[in-house]
Amino acid sequence: MELVLQHIGKMIREIRKAQGLSQEQLAEKVGTKHTDIGKLERGERNVTLKTLEKVASSLEIEVYKLFEYDIQEKSTEKEYLINRINQSLIDMPESDLRKVLSILNIIYNE
Repeated sequence: MELVLQHIGKMIREIRKAQGLSQEQLAEKVGTKHTDIGKLERGERNVTLKTLEKVASSLEIEVYKLFEYDIQEKSTEKEYLINRINQSLIDMPESDLRKVLSILNIIYNE
């Protein structure tokens, strides 16, 4: 969950800066304090959907834009590999997934 919060915070910061808004200006639009916006941007605050909706509306974007993930521009190599592994595991048939889990258990139990 922490990575999701950090990603959403990063997106809020990037969009806010691209629009030339300060944290104080965004906070005023959202109806909160600039310290709350700072916590959101750093991924330090567990954000509610209601708050995300207010932030997105204040930034004049759709909420889903805060969840977008452009691997080419916003990802480290490690994050890219983790995302590729996760996607492979999601798409993998259950029988193959069990094999992978067995191999991982052998590796990490030694």
